[in-house]
Amino acid sequence: MLQTRLEEMQTWIYRTLATARSPEAAYQVVCDDYNDKIQDLKFGSDPREPEAATEEEKQAAQDIAAPVLMVLRLGLTNCCLWNSDSQSQNHFSQLARAISGALEKIKPKIDPHSD
Repeated sequence: MLQTRLEEMQTWIYRTLATARSPEAAYQVVCDDYNDKIQDLKFGSDPREPEAATEEEKQAAQDIAAPVLMVLRLGLTNCCLWNSDSQSQNHFSQLARAISGALEKIKPKIDPHSD
């Protein structure tokens, strides 16, 4: 389920990046969406998740989500200080990179030499 949530978040952040926003509008995006995104990444918050996940699986999911959560929390902390479009766009770009990195850790590696 973590992969699905990250993929949904990736779609959302790409849409967010596609529109230039004033610092005030970017602040509003953070206020409107970030707490929900943080909740979405907490293991066990999705009723579709299997409850039989082992502690190791839970820890692995938390480790993968940690960089994304860090950037989301950083945005919550710093969005009130953004005074230029580039600051908010840089933050959203940083979040997009964190999401992509997390997805890379999840997606199975394809061996080009396998049949």
